[in-house]
Amino acid sequence: MEKFAKKCSITGLGINAGFCFFDGETIIKDEYEAIKYAKKLGYKSLDKAYEASIYYWTEWEIEEGEDYYNEKGEIISNN
Repeated sequence: MEKFAKKCSITGLGINAGFCFFDGETIIKDEYEAIKYAKKLGYKSLDKAYEASIYYWTEWEIEEGEDYYNEKGEIISNN
């Protein structure tokens, strides 16, 4: 089973890389959904949202002992 560090706020699927809005309040897997979300927030483009420091793109890793997600976005406890 592949392990994922985060869960996409839009699709609910597990992810290890994506767009992080508002320092993790909203995490989005793919660019298409990130563009839609930026426009929903009132930005003309994803670039404009980036210039306003609304989001950044990043990769996440699972630290030893942390809970993680499966592909379906179900949380797996490491406790």
